Amino acid sequence: MKNKRKNKKILLIVEGEKDEDRLLRKFSNIFDNSSSYTIYAYKTSIYEMYDTVQELKQDSNLDLLLLLREKTNSKKERQNLSLTYHSIYLFFDFEPQHHKHNDKNIKELNDFFSDSRESGKLYISYPMIEATRHLKVLPDEAFIDRTIHIGEIHKYKQIVGGESDYTDLKQYNYLLIMNLIDSHMLKMLYIIKKTTTKLDYETYSEKFNNFLKHFLNIQIDQKNHNQTLHVLSTALFYLVDLKPKTYFRKIKQLRF
Repeated sequence: MKNKRKNKKILLIVEGEKDEDRLLRKFSNIFDNSSSYTIYAYKTSIYEMYDTVQELKQDSNLDLLLLLREKTNSKKERQNLSLTYHSIYLFFDFEPQHHKHNDKNIKELNDFFSDSRESGKLYISYPMIEATRHLKVLPDEAFIDRTIHIGEIHKYKQIVGGESDYTDLKQYNYLLIMNLIDSHMLKMLYIIKKTTTKLDYETYSEKFNNFLKHFLNIQIDQKNHNQTLHVLSTALFYLVDLKPKTYFRKIKQLRF
């Protein structure tokens, strides 16, 4: 008898319509093609979502997808936002140069979107989604110290285009994506804990949300005091959230 279990439906809420869409579809199709992915472009900054979160906090009868449906005139988008999803992920850039950037608000948004199976889980890219591939030939030992000055963010895409060895999505495969995740994970933990100790499944399950929160606080301090950010995208970590046991089993075997 055939297995009739339906694929899990996953909603990816992204900031833009092009770069994030192509990149996340590539990641998702390679890493977990057993699930069904829908991508919804919010078409503006994460800071524009602050008022939406306040509505959600004030009325327990509301949910994020309902409020997003009210804001779109697209029939297809309304249909997609009317479905029931197993997990919801939000991918946004830190954007300290945005006119609505606010340290308190981004912390509140990060706290609210902390569970992919409830309100949704927010993954922030510092300074933007291109940080996922801002690496040279792996292992890139210089990546752990790579930063970007706030004044250079406006040309960050060009910087990555000139420095990265991973700008061509056609070369992406499972091994490369696993090692990109590992590189970003190691860097985040090093910045937080000043150690290169590998993360295990148990620590991930118990503490990872706290790590993401701590890292955001570090980036805010870095921005305010040094006018720089550690180059890192937490967007890659949604792949771990999809299948954490599989990731931690495989990463022990798949390294450059």
